[in-house]
Amino acid sequence: MKVRHEKITHPSQSFRFLRYETASFRSELHRHQQIELTWIEQGKGLRLVGDSVQPFAANDLVLLGAQAPHAWLTSPLPPSTNSMASVIQFSPDFFASSFCLAS
Repeated sequence: MKVRHEKITHPSQSFRFLRYETASFRSELHRHQQIELTWIEQGKGLRLVGDSVQPFAANDLVLLGAQAPHAWLTSPLPPSTNSMASVIQFSPDFFASSFCLAS
């Protein structure tokens, strides 16, 4: 499966928050420079990260490193039930600028 590079730009923001509510997650396998924290609020299916394929369910919390290929694919849900996820994306440099090493 080919991995699509997703270019994310938000130069004036330290991080970006996204909320998804949809009948199903059917994202392409993709990667990006940002670190990503994903909370699955509702839904279940398969999570693809790198060469790993694992089931996911509601309340899963996943931290993805920069450039990690990933996708979520949901199983069918009962009618009028949506899959929901909250995502925070931030630059790998975000924490580096916030901390200093003690000598």
